[in-house]
Amino acid sequence: MASFVRVAPELNIILEPMESVIASEREDLVLFSLEAISERVDVLEEIADDLMHALCPSGPLLSALKGRDKAAYRGALFTGSFYGFIIGLLVCFLVAILIYYKHLLGGL
Repeated sequence: MASFVRVAPELNIILEPMESVIASEREDLVLFSLEAISERVDVLEEIADDLMHALCPSGPLLSALKGRDKAAYRGALFTGSFYGFIIGLLVCFLVAILIYYKHLLGGL
C-alpha cells in the first residue's frame, strides 16, 4: 500500500514520497494498491514475449531447456530434408515408370 506524508493536515495537503507529488487529500477518492495486479501483468508480459519468440525459430522459448535456442530451426531443417527426400524419390519413381512404359511401347 502506498504511504503518504501529511505536509499540512489542516489544509489536507499530502506528499507521496515515491513520486514526489504534493496533492490535496479528498474524501471522494479511493486509494487502491496495484501491486498484486502488477505481478500478474508481469507474468502475462512474459507469456506474451514467449509467444512472440515462438514466431521466430531461433529465439529461446519460456519452457525450453538451456541450449535449445535453435531447436525449432534445426527441426524444420530435418523435416524439410526428409519431405524433400521422399518427394524426390516419388518423382524418380514416376520418371522410372514413364521410361519403362515408353520402352514397352517401343518408343526408345
